[in-house]
Amino acid sequence: MLPNGEIVAQFLQMRIKHDRLIRAHKVFDSMRKMKIDAPWEDQRFSCIFAPTGSGKSTTVKDYIETVIVDYVIAQGLFPANMSRKEIAHKQHIALHVTLAAKATEKSFASDILTAFGDPRASRGTKDSMLGRAYDYMGAKGSQIMFIDEVQHLDHRYEADQKKSSRVFSAENSSVTDMMKVIMIRGRIPIVFLGIDGARNLILGDDQMNMRNLGEIDFSQLRPERPAEQRMFVRYLGSVGILMQKRGLFPKESDLVSGEIPAKVHEVVGGRVGTASNLILAAATIAKEWGADQLLETHLSAAVDEWAIPAKLISYNPFRSGIRQRELRAA
Repeated sequence: MLPNGEIVAQFLQMRIKHDRLIRAHKVFDSMRKMKIDAPWEDQRFSCIFAPTGSGKSTTVKDYIETVIVDYVIAQGLFPANMSRKEIAHKQHIALHVTLAAKATEKSFASDILTAFGDPRASRGTKDSMLGRAYDYMGAKGSQIMFIDEVQHLDHRYEADQKKSSRVFSAENSSVTDMMKVIMIRGRIPIVFLGIDGARNLILGDDQMNMRNLGEIDFSQLRPERPAEQRMFVRYLGSVGILMQKRGLFPKESDLVSGEIPAKVHEVVGGRVGTASNLILAAATIAKEWGADQLLETHLSAAVDEWAIPAKLISYNPFRSGIRQRELRAA
């Protein structure tokens, strides 16, 4: 299977609304209102800890590209005829900061400055860089900060699927302390995002926990829970519709009939982001085969060519049936 730039580009731009995304956006709105209504008070944080491929970062991107872009246009900060993607990239009301690997206090300050587009993001002492970050937050009217890849606080972390379940230790507490200071001195609410094992890096600190507004649930969708079952099926249906709307296939792809949802769920473990990646691989194969829509045979081939080599699953449920879980269209 060779990569197809056209298909990848379309999937990168897909934003599918689902129950958890909508609930997360409501929390983000509430945190921004907290900042707006009490701008001089110490702020609080919320967090999302879930496996890779659960849609955490995409939820933040969607929030910035929709809610925040609408807000900054309404405030007159950007013209309405400007590209929304460009506005999302240039605005500083909501900061999406991705921690560098083996994060330190200085690299964290640099990551914040990079989010502000500072041309000297990596220059200066830790304190001078953090001072510039505070100045930016005030001058730009920043209302919320998303700190992604929290597991990078543990310097032993490696981006390895096999280690996604281990619990990380608060090895780099100085950076965690720095995050607390930002909520106090920077007066900006924070949403932490990371894999499950990174929970202890934030919530294992008693002083930090005093500022916790609660976790936002992005755990793997479970087939035994009807609401989560329906959400997963609706998500697959939306992807099938969007592929036609975006011109990838002339016909709509049916991803919700029969045992397709159950088999997809088995492969991806209930992670919507990983489901999109599986469908992306299947769409690439369907294009190579000259198909006018994505079919179950393409999904089966994608399991063989992508999911099994990626060690998501050890067998192909599209060929041999489901060995464990069962999810039916609803």
